[in-house]
Order: sequence, then C-alpha cells, then structure tokens
Amino acid sequence: MRIVVLVSILFSLSALSESLDERISSAIFDGNISRLRTLLRGVNLGESGTKYLGEAVFFRKAQVIRVLVEHGANLEGVNAFGRTPLMDAVEGSDVDMATVRALVELGANVNAVSTDGGDVLSHATREGPATLIRYLTNHGATIRPPECTGGMNPIMAASAGGNLAFLQRAILDVRRFINNRGTRNQTALMLAAKEGKYSTYKFLLEQGADWNLTDDEGNNLLMLAIDGGDVRIVRDLLAKGLNVDHMNNHRANPLSRAIWKNSPEIIKLLMEKGANASTPTGPFNKLPIADAMGSLTRRAFDELVKHLNQDQLWQGFDAVTTGVFRDRHNWDELVKRIDATPERRNRIMSEAGGFGDLKTIKKLKAQGVDLNVTDGRTGESALMKAMRREQNQLGQYLLRNGATFDGRNGQGDNVLLIAAASGNEAGARMLVRAGMDVDVHDGNGNTPLIRAVMRGDRQMVQTLLQVGATSNSPGQHDRTALYYALTNKQVNVARALLEACAPLTANDSSNTAAEELANSGSLRREDAATLVRLIEHRRNNPRCH
Repeated sequence: MRIVVLVSILFSLSALSESLDERISSAIFDGNISRLRTLLRGVNLGESGTKYLGEAVFFRKAQVIRVLVEHGANLEGVNAFGRTPLMDAVEGSDVDMATVRALVELGANVNAVSTDGGDVLSHATREGPATLIRYLTNHGATIRPPECTGGMNPIMAASAGGNLAFLQRAILDVRRFINNRGTRNQTALMLAAKEGKYSTYKFLLEQGADWNLTDDEGNNLLMLAIDGGDVRIVRDLLAKGLNVDHMNNHRANPLSRAIWKNSPEIIKLLMEKGANASTPTGPFNKLPIADAMGSLTRRAFDELVKHLNQDQLWQGFDAVTTGVFRDRHNWDELVKRIDATPERRNRIMSEAGGFGDLKTIKKLKAQGVDLNVTDGRTGESALMKAMRREQNQLGQYLLRNGATFDGRNGQGDNVLLIAAASGNEAGARMLVRAGMDVDVHDGNGNTPLIRAVMRGDRQMVQTLLQVGATSNSPGQHDRTALYYALTNKQVNVARALLEACAPLTANDSSNTAAEELANSGSLRREDAATLVRLIEHRRNNPRCH
C-alpha cells in the first residue's frame, strides 16, 4: 500500500513539474514578466535554465533573459549543439541587439568557444552586421587563432559567410591568420571557395592567401570551388593552372565533383582544360560518364558528351544499357555521336530493342545489320530486349521484317519466356499469335505458365491460359502449375488454374492430390476452405472432363 501511495505521489509531482515547465515556456513566449516572476518564486533554475534561456533568445525577449538569470539560469550553459545562449543570439544577419546587450550586460562570456567549432565572434562575423561586431569587440571579444577557438575563428567564419566588410576592417588580423588551418584542415580561402563567396575569395587572394593547399580529405581549392558552384572562382583557378585531374583521398576528382553537382558550365570549363574523362573515380571505380547516367540533368549530360572521344562514348553506351538509369535521352545522344564499328553496330542493334528505338534499327538494317544479332553479353536479340521492356510496337516491326523467335539467351530463355517473366501480357499474346509454342520449356523444364505461377503473376497466368497454355504440363521435378500455386499460398493464382480445369492429381512426382496440399496446414484456414470448395467445383465441372 505504501508503495502504491509513493508511486502516486511521484506521478503527481511529475505531472506538476511538466505543467510548470509548460507554463514557464508560455510566459517566455508571451513576454509576460509578472507571470514569469510568479512562476519562478523560490525557484533556482541552475542548469535547467539553459533551455529557458534558449527559448528567450529565440523569441527575442531581452527582459525575460534578465528574470531567468535572476533565478539562477546559467549564461554559460550549452545546448545540444554545444552553443551558449550568446552564440545563438549573435547568429544570422537579423540579430536582435537588445537580446545581445542583455546577455553581455549580465555577464555572458564574449570569448566562449562552442563544441561544434567557433567562438562567439565567429558566430557573429559569418553574417552579422557591423554594429554587432563593433559591440562585441568593444566588450572584450578578440580574434584568436583557429586552434584556440574550436577550429573556426572570426576570419574563417567571415570568409565562409562572405562578410567582406568585416574582413576589410580587420585586415591586419586577416593577414595574420590568412593561411591558418581550422576544421577539416581548411583555410579561410578554402571556406570562401566552398561557399561560393567570390568577392571574399578575391579579397583573400589579394592579401596573400595560398591557393595551392589541400584539406584533410585531399581536396584542392578547385574541388572545393566546384562544391561552391561559383563559375567565376572555378574559371580563375583553372587560369592559375590548378590541377584539373587532382584526385582526393576518396578517389574523387574535379570532373566527378562537377558531375555530382550537376553543373554544365563547370563541366564545360573542365573539359576544355583537358580533364581526363577516362580516369575511374569513386569507391566503385567508375568512369565519370557512368556516374553521369544517374546524376546529370539533360543539359549537363549533353555538355559532357560533347567533349568525349569514341572510347569514352562507348563506355557511356555500356553504362546506359547495363545500369539502372536507362534514360532514353542519354541513349539517343550517345547513339547519335558514336561512330560504330561493325561489332559495335551489332550491339547497338540488339540494345535498341530495349529502348524502342525504331529509327536506329531501320538505319542499321539498311546498313546490313541482321535483326537477330545478339549483344554478346546476355545473348539477347533486339526482339528479346523489346519484349523484356514491353516495346511491343517495335516487336511487331521486328517480327514482320525477319526477326525470329527460336533463339535462346545466355540463361536458356527464348523470347516468350522472357515476355512471361517480365509481365508483358500483350507481348506474350503477340508472340503466340505469331506461332510460338506457348508450352515451350526453359532450361529447367518449366513452361511460361509455371514461371508466371512461381512469380505469383495472376494476370500473366490468365493471359497464358487464354492463349492456350496447357495447365497440366509438368515442369521441373514433374511439378505442375497448380502445385506451385498451392505450395506458394497463391490462392488467386490457384483459382485461375482451377477455373481452367487444371488437373487435381499428378501435382508432383509423388502424385500428391490437390486437396492434400490445400489442407497441409501451410495455408490459412479460410484460404484452405476456399480452395477445397474450388477443387470440388472443378471436380464436378463437366467442362473439365
């Protein structure tokens, strides 16, 4: 009983505490000083006051800050980002000076250092107005080396934020700290380039900043400038002769960086300066053209391929046909620019089927390329690829103009098996009408129907049954389509087969009856009951005898 009472008391205190917290936050939001004083009567906030100070700073409540400090709120307490209230107060370009003055007058440390890098003045100089910076320096804030300020001193912060006015006023300190390293071993010039601050970049160069340095990841200034996206900085660095093929520690170079930044202007500048597009980059050791397939806009892609030689274009062709980024525009641009050898023309012919590119197929056919050539990798023809990608109109053209369907790919599948496996119902109908055997077997002895059942593709199952597929044709291990439907718990597929008079015995090599499979315990009770009814209906259906 005493335990129950104790728990009840603790719960009540917790609820009261939560209620008080909400009321304090509400008073801060409203700027209601009298209410806040009432709520805090007899309360010493201590470290818990950091949260309330953060709220007061955010809502720009200078008088509230004074009340909170009166009640013990710690001015040097840090938030989740390791920042004091004063650091948050000086952040940004629209600083509330009344809030800043309240904190400083109450004793906030103007030289405090945050755990996420930078001191108070660094946070102010990134974007802060001159009045703010003047106020802080007049109250003791000083410019110190980056190693003393968490890796980010005011010179670096101003460079990253493009605060040129501050840098010009603090020119002696700029020259003093100009090549100092901070976070990630980056200098003020690197930060200006990385943030795309052109005016700041030019000013730092004029003051003697070293543009030949690299950061701790091995990025040179050109790569950081590409990240920043200012074409003027990139152009200037290329004119200075910075290495256009520089490779960082992660096997990225300027060209791969420009591709991932999707910048056609920068790609153009790099290629005109002789960037090597044949150098594999990145963790997967891919050529830039391969990366381009998945990241570049059309404009950027078109700019890149303008500058590629034939071998590089062919690498791009290989990427667009084998990868997941099968963009038709990229295909068209590459095919247009490739001066193909006879061997390559064969490859283009087969791959054109998957892109539905009738124009290219007609052109190659006129040049004497056989419609039935295969790609040399998967062993698939244009017709096979057309069926795989549901390019059925192109498939009709191919069939009418001499394409055959008796060949097999490297997996042992013919064109109907490919169509069935791809869910291409219209293609399957077209092929059967053209004379294909609907019960053809793959290398494992399975028919298109069995393959469709194994995939659980009810629509394809129904399509194949409609065009004459034999429901009792056994496949691998003498298992029928119904066997797979029942053992894979595909009730709707089994329904379609039973309605098509699928046999109720000889479901596998042991002649297991359909009822046994339905009642084996692998199906839900209601599904098993449904199937048993369907089996009984099929058994009594005169059409099935």
